[in-house]
Amino acid sequence: MSRDRSLIEQWLGEGAGIARKEQNVRQDRYDRTIFNDVRENSNKINELERRGTNIFPALLRDFWATFYKAEPELEDERLLDQAHRVNRPFVERLLEDHSTEEIRITTMLDELSSAVAAAAAGGKMLAEINEREELQKAMQQAQEAARRQEAGDADGAQTAADEAIQRLNAAARDIRRAVREAVKAGQEKAQEFQQVLAGWGIESGDLAHMPIGDRLKLADALIRDAKMKRIADLVGRMRNLARARQRQKVKKRRDEIHSITIGADLNHVLPAELAALRHPLQRLDFYRRFTEKRLLQYDLQGREKLARGPIVAAIDVSGSMQGGPLEWAIACALALADTASRQKRHCHILFFDTEVKQEFSFTPGERDAEKYMSMASIAVAGGTDYAPALQRAMQYIAGGNDIPRPKEFENADIVMVTDGICRLDDKFLNHLNGWKDAHKISCYAILLGYDSIAELERWNDKVWQIRDLAGDGDVAGDLFEEVY
Repeated sequence: MSRDRSLIEQWLGEGAGIARKEQNVRQDRYDRTIFNDVRENSNKINELERRGTNIFPALLRDFWATFYKAEPELEDERLLDQAHRVNRPFVERLLEDHSTEEIRITTMLDELSSAVAAAAAGGKMLAEINEREELQKAMQQAQEAARRQEAGDADGAQTAADEAIQRLNAAARDIRRAVREAVKAGQEKAQEFQQVLAGWGIESGDLAHMPIGDRLKLADALIRDAKMKRIADLVGRMRNLARARQRQKVKKRRDEIHSITIGADLNHVLPAELAALRHPLQRLDFYRRFTEKRLLQYDLQGREKLARGPIVAAIDVSGSMQGGPLEWAIACALALADTASRQKRHCHILFFDTEVKQEFSFTPGERDAEKYMSMASIAVAGGTDYAPALQRAMQYIAGGNDIPRPKEFENADIVMVTDGICRLDDKFLNHLNGWKDAHKISCYAILLGYDSIAELERWNDKVWQIRDLAGDGDVAGDLFEEVY
């Protein structure tokens, strides 16, 4: 052991003592760089480091490294400084706890999820230490060891650290429970974050282009903001509904009868052929023709799906849309953007009152979390005028001299979500309907409220009315089926 110790001291370039490292989980330069970026941009982690003792920041980093690294390993204990040896029992229990492997399914090699989990676990760990007297006293002794170490009192530091470790060894059950509660808190927060992301239709890879600071702010907003969570829940429901309706529509297309052919597909054999099984002599003939694949059966052939143009959603943000109606409309727009992304279609979302307030464009397959969050943060104001929104939708689809549009922009779908009636003048209405026919455009509208749908029916192919947002399933499902 003394020979090993001398070799380590020589390797470290130190003449006495091995007091060097603060981390109990081995971390390389890349790990340290990532964590430093996280710490610089995480208010939660900075707050925890300020609230804890002077060795708690190292324990918090050990939690993060355990969640993040592909294969977390314990550092050689002989390389640790005296004060941070006290963190060792906590880290050992962390690596042994079966819940740690469960949380790592979500957090491994994901710097954002591991930061979210570490912040939650660290907060719970600090609370557990402060609530358990023996743990609190041990950490205070560790703090004293760190103070003596900084003062150059190596013997005093070792004595204080040894006393702290003895106290922790006597409180092994408290450590185990504290670590288990901390991991549970981290796991719950990481899973909540992933569920919210899934509701928005976002995956961790979709956020990779964002600076870590922006990603942490986004994560905090998604988890803490009640409005964001409500919209995420609505979006998730609508996305699932859209996909279910689209699967049904594909199945219907696939099952269309085209003609009669011969074969041995029992699922498609004509009923008259199956009737032969009831007669002893005809049954033998049925088996023979089944073997030869000469039974009469339906030839099912799906209709070719027409190329679809972009989806343009016009969302009313007039003052009367405040609250639930606006959240439902935003969720509908986001679900339409998800539909367009999966179908590799262009998508354009515009928000309007008496004029177009904001616009968001998505290229085929694009999923941009920053755009989603900006859409969810739209505020309401003003009255309602359909004309500016429809004119902008027409311009986007048809283009102009400076915006040439390929043929794929025909067969577009325009969807308007509004809660009020605005009458279009006859001249504009005739122009709109003529333009729709020329460009093979379909228009749909959802009316939130009790107003008459007659005005919307003058220029929309279909209009749905929702008087109760809690019962939106059929209407949303019908819309997504139409735009598929």
